[in-house]
Amino acid sequence: MDFIADIMIVLMALALVAALALTAYSVYHSLRTNKRKKVDDGVPVGMIGWGTVALVLVISIPTLLIGSFTDMCLVTAGVMLLVAGGTVVYGKVQSARLRK
Repeated sequence: MDFIADIMIVLMALALVAALALTAYSVYHSLRTNKRKKVDDGVPVGMIGWGTVALVLVISIPTLLIGSFTDMCLVTAGVMLLVAGGTVVYGKVQSARLRK
């Protein structure tokens, strides 16, 4: 029975590597063919993307160094949800001001 389990583990590892390689190729190909605009309908799309990546790194790296991986995941998810909620409220307030 151990032989079958070993075969299954190797097959799953190969499937994982194949999926990761296919995903990496797909992202690479998509980034080369689909150029994003820096500003779309007056919204700085590029800055929002880089800001999100920077915020995740700024939150997760110190949290990982101070606590455990679980703490990092929970704190990062919580802070990102709060920031997302805050930006939605800010956007609604700004839209209401512009309509008046």
